[in-house]
Amino acid sequence: MNDTESPAAPEQAKGKTPALCFSFFAAILTGVAVWTEASTSICAGAFFDPMPSWWHLIGLVWVPLILAVTALMLRMEGSLSPWLYLANGYLVAVSAGYTLLFGPVVLAGVILLTFYMGLGLLPHAPLISLIVAVTQSAQLRRRAAMPGKAGFWRWWLTGVVVALVVFLGVETRQWVAHQIMAKTRSQNPEVRTAALNRLRWWRLEDVVLEACYPSGGKKFLLFSTEFFLVSESRALYYLLTGKDYRDAPAPYKARRSERDILDIEVGGGAVGSTPPDLVLNSSTLDVSVAGRAGTVAYAELTLEFLNGGQEPREARCQIVMPPGGVASRLTLWIDGEEREAAFGQRSIVREAYRKVVVTYRRDPALLTTAGPDRVLLQCFPVNPGVPMKVKVGFTLPLVPAGKQMLFQPPYLTERNFTFVSDKPTMIWADGQTPLSPAPSGGALKRETQNSGRYTVSGATAPQDLALPLLLMPSPEPGTVYRARFSGVEATAELRKESAMSERFVAVVLDTSKQCEEMFGSLDWGAILREMPEGVKAALFAGPLIVPPIGRDEAVEKWPALLREVKYVGGDDQTVNLEKAWRLCASERNAVVLWIHGPLPVDIGDLSGLERRMRFASEEKNDVLPRLLSFQALPGPNRIEEKLSHHGLVRLIALYGLSVESSFKDVFSKLLYPTARDRELVFSLISSVAEEGAGDFGSSHVVRLALAGDVVRKLSEGARGLDDETETVLKLRLVTPLSGAVVLENQEQYAEHDLNPTAYARNVPTIPEPEEWAILTATLFLLFLAYQWRSLKTPR
Repeated sequence: MNDTESPAAPEQAKGKTPALCFSFFAAILTGVAVWTEASTSICAGAFFDPMPSWWHLIGLVWVPLILAVTALMLRMEGSLSPWLYLANGYLVAVSAGYTLLFGPVVLAGVILLTFYMGLGLLPHAPLISLIVAVTQSAQLRRRAAMPGKAGFWRWWLTGVVVALVVFLGVETRQWVAHQIMAKTRSQNPEVRTAALNRLRWWRLEDVVLEACYPSGGKKFLLFSTEFFLVSESRALYYLLTGKDYRDAPAPYKARRSERDILDIEVGGGAVGSTPPDLVLNSSTLDVSVAGRAGTVAYAELTLEFLNGGQEPREARCQIVMPPGGVASRLTLWIDGEEREAAFGQRSIVREAYRKVVVTYRRDPALLTTAGPDRVLLQCFPVNPGVPMKVKVGFTLPLVPAGKQMLFQPPYLTERNFTFVSDKPTMIWADGQTPLSPAPSGGALKRETQNSGRYTVSGATAPQDLALPLLLMPSPEPGTVYRARFSGVEATAELRKESAMSERFVAVVLDTSKQCEEMFGSLDWGAILREMPEGVKAALFAGPLIVPPIGRDEAVEKWPALLREVKYVGGDDQTVNLEKAWRLCASERNAVVLWIHGPLPVDIGDLSGLERRMRFASEEKNDVLPRLLSFQALPGPNRIEEKLSHHGLVRLIALYGLSVESSFKDVFSKLLYPTARDRELVFSLISSVAEEGAGDFGSSHVVRLALAGDVVRKLSEGARGLDDETETVLKLRLVTPLSGAVVLENQEQYAEHDLNPTAYARNVPTIPEPEEWAILTATLFLLFLAYQWRSLKTPR
């Protein structure tokens, strides 16, 4: 045997060095190709995605390693490990598969090779790798054929099978998901439910999540989810999991393909997806309780954004106000200077913002309404490494709660940026009425009283602003406060509401997975006992429907039934809302109480319910039902946004000291139209001929009365509200008729006939002009700080 091999030995030695060099060249080229695609997604953006998952990336990383190791082992004498045969089979299968896939791309590589030498070689990497792999396979087979060596083909074919499992297994799973997702479009509810259950059983949530991103549908081979719109995929993910797709970590493919591209939702009307590099760097909330009335407050929320990526980003968020609140100021810091917004008709300010963003890509900020008691804030551009600072002012009513008034702060409910865990929201509040921190106010503390004023300060996490922060004494029912401002007169009255003559309520309960921990742990028996005697109640909870029964019977039956409710995925509550409305339409002064969590996507068909509400609004029939929306968890709600123009929808904030106490409070006051026995009502009285003459009281009373009047008229179907629009712009309010925009220079304002200095005297501030005592105290504290610093400075 040695004699047979010896004549060929010199010839083999001559060929070892060039073969080794070519093998290492193939390994380096393949490694560079994998690294380039993983870091730039150049092929995914132009042709197809060669590594759409972590499995593909890990599988490809082994290719250059196997090429290099095999070349070195072949250069050595002695026996070879059978694992090397398996690795070579894996290498040949992967290289052959990618050579076929890159066949159409090779022509582009030849063109690039002419002009860009290095870049043009990359598409040839699979073919070069295949040539080297086949050559190494032949050498391994010859070495394995020697006496006493291990068999080759069994191990080699095992490697081929491993490659097929790794790469085609992912695609097979994608194909299964494709087939099941298609069935969720069925008009048959049973087919849709079965398809959702199969997606859960196969654990295909990650495939649906990928399709929630604009680039998520473009896949490796023939199996794709591009047939599903992004909006459809997002709705499907909610129905499947009960969560917003943005609450889940972005899939590998979305992170890789979208990290360096521009935001496609810039300038639109939706919050959209969350880039990983945009954060809320800092936030502050300043509050002033206006006057001694203890009925209104003015708050300024200052946000600073920071972009850690490579491309400019647009910061977007929805901000929720307590029922009846209105946004009344917007400023943006440009070149270190705080600039006031111009107020104009909603369509005009949005068009101005879009044009500046798309054409000039400069510094605008936009504030518009986004449903009942919600506004949408948009800021662009947040440039890499450069903080962007914006401030939004809110005129807010205080909330009656027994013998106290609560301050419910504005809070971020939907956003495309992340919070920094160690950056709380700094809070400062003051007023002439006694203030104290609410139990839900976190680390707030009451400061020493100065000059007849009360101050509360501290910090809390930005996500904890959904609960009341401050408590203060409540006026007596029937108390009326009158105010006149900028030619408009209004009143604020604390009324004791009258109970409904008839006692009928239909409870619609959200059974999505996100509500299981909260709703499933409640003592429903104790909550239902709080209902007034004589009330009849019906229950709609997912597939569970309980006809109207009396309170005592509900206390006996409902808790057991609710314990059997299954909280699975997301709950399409539009069907139950319409059923409950139809049931209540035949009763006098009935109420639909909708208890729910956030609804981040647009699902279900609301056309039937909207049609019934529109008829009720046009008829102005007081006997028709009202919808009380009680959202127990913070977050966006697309149904509320769609129903915002109907005057029959009332929002109830989470005012209790705990979730269960809040539920008891709501159920105990079901006989009242707003689910409270006391209501703060703001009303316009008349117009004053001479602007500014005899202004008195808090200007915020006038702002709230005017904003509420606009919402009421729109809900009643009023048209041609030119006078109302003019008055709203004069008082600088953000309503369904108007918005606020900050642009970079006067030329941009002039192009859209906007004026940021119009009615500048009506801009609300903290402190208000009459609050000189706070300014004096602040100057005194600054003086003390200066003296302390002087003492500490060595001389």
